[in-house]
Amino acid sequence: MITVIAVSLLAITVVGIGVYQFLQYQREQDQEQLNSRVYRSYVRNTDEAPAPEEPDQPAAAPTPAKPSQRQLNQEMTRKLLAHPGVTPGAGFSAPGVKSTGVVIIDAIDQAQAREKASSAARPAAAIANPSPAS
Repeated sequence: MITVIAVSLLAITVVGIGVYQFLQYQREQDQEQLNSRVYRSYVRNTDEAPAPEEPDQPAAAPTPAKPSQRQLNQEMTRKLLAHPGVTPGAGFSAPGVKSTGVVIIDAIDQAQAREKASSAARPAAAIANPSPAS
């Protein structure tokens, strides 16, 4: 009798663990599908829309060739790898990482240039106005 109860409890435990793991797997799959749908929607909505044609331009003017996505990707990679603050890691080729990295290093470079320009302007202003503040 005790053996039957022990085997039953063991079977219920094994089935319970199996059901729990299956439900956990289902939740992960649902989350991945949701993430995938959101990402696809993001990509679809952020694709560049063609610019409206301007009638002011003459028809004979040649339009410059738009660089391909691969060329843009290679250019971003070169720019990132040339920057001293960038160290590529495991997710370097993930979607959006390079473009975000380029935006970040551009912002850092602009901030450093502004800081350098403002610090260079301060001593000149101090020399130009030597009157004491009394």
